[in-house]
Amino acid sequence: MERMTVGRAAIFSAVVAALFGAFLQVVNVFDLPAPAGALRVGDDSPARAVIESDLGVIPLAEGGGHDGQFAYVTARDPLAIDGDWNSTYVRYRHRRVGYPLLAGLGGLLPPGAILVGLLVVPVLAMGLIAGAAAVLGRPDRRLLAIAAVVVGPGLWLSVTLATADALALGFGLAAIAALRSNKRGVAVALLALAGLTKETHLLFAFGASVWLALRGDRRWAAIALGAPVATFLAWLAWLSAHTPSGGSGLWNLGWPALGLIRASGGWEGFSLSLAVVAVVGVGAAVAAILLSPSLLARVSLFPWVLLALVSSEAVW
Repeated sequence: MERMTVGRAAIFSAVVAALFGAFLQVVNVFDLPAPAGALRVGDDSPARAVIESDLGVIPLAEGGGHDGQFAYVTARDPLAIDGDWNSTYVRYRHRRVGYPLLAGLGGLLPPGAILVGLLVVPVLAMGLIAGAAAVLGRPDRRLLAIAAVVVGPGLWLSVTLATADALALGFGLAAIAALRSNKRGVAVALLALAGLTKETHLLFAFGASVWLALRGDRRWAAIALGAPVATFLAWLAWLSAHTPSGGSGLWNLGWPALGLIRASGGWEGFSLSLAVVAVVGVGAAVAAILLSPSLLARVSLFPWVLLALVSSEAVW
């Protein structure tokens, strides 16, 4: 790996990570009664009727289900103009439009192809994450980019549950990699895509802006934060005009550390394992902020640590 150019290392890392993601997805799908089970459609979900009208009888999850079902209904109507599923949470779900928009090619694909897209995009996102990490890593430690993806249970869950997290993280890290390579226009576009994929990932734009400001580039600092935020607000304005109100997502936030403390009493089994990984990850981020020689790494990680501290009990 040490003799590889940055570009070759990034491609190698991306391919290996994507192949691992494909393996996870294949195992996930073959473990289900039908591929549509990967959407985790809840038996009492408001999205159930729409999805069953498209895909027929599908395996159902208990209760409300998980994010994949909402990604599907967003992918078939990304502009939220058909009103096929009636829910007060439609605005909350549609604001994370990046993943379903890409998976359904802007609503142009038929139902079966949308399902395939929702399964494939997170796999490709794992490759994007590893490739960006290879660009950002030290030349003699690029294999860590692959390892970081392969051992990350959060990414496994994003792939197998069809959530937006992997793609949003991929866009964000790719933006930071582009920024460090002095490709600022590309970085700003990727930061906007990260925010449209999952709003919390606008924190990448905040970190990039702080880094540019500290380097004395105030013009690009303003653009790096202003353009992604303006893009996201414009999308919210569209949704406000075309969808019912409701589902702000503020329940995901709370008093500093209180959510973590309250949630810790209910951790057991698999959830305990994931919680330990999350806490260790936050600790590693704090250590990197304190010890990393890279200013870009420190300012990029700092807002994420703050977000972890103010995350609610439901998140933890």
